[in-house]
Amino acid sequence: MNDVYSVAIVGGGASGLACAVELINRGVSGKDIIILEKNDRVGKKLLATGNGQGNVSNAKVTQSNYHGDKEFISAFFSCNEKPNVNELFNILSLPLYTDTEGRKYPLSKQASSVLDLIRTFLFKNGVNVVV
Repeated sequence: MNDVYSVAIVGGGASGLACAVELINRGVSGKDIIILEKNDRVGKKLLATGNGQGNVSNAKVTQSNYHGDKEFISAFFSCNEKPNVNELFNILSLPLYTDTEGRKYPLSKQASSVLDLIRTFLFKNGVNVVV
């Protein structure tokens, strides 16, 4: 374990894990990244997505389909590109399919395969995960 990291990600949920994958994809060494998670395992909630089938996104990611804080999402969409979940999962070599409602799932229909691929990718790239 290093004493000094370039990036500390607080929270090993879906966003924290995706952040680490994206940082590595943009050239940050995994050895310079630490993920700090308070629970006993990173990505635990991912296992429940889509009734265990791993619903990772939706093809209809638009401001009008967001049901939370409208001011927040408006600011988000005004200064960010539309998230490209397919690109993220291509990095992990995880093929996705889209159902008729626009929900995106792994071909395996197993949320555990999503988490396993992410964890393996982070481990192989030397990311330090502290639970």
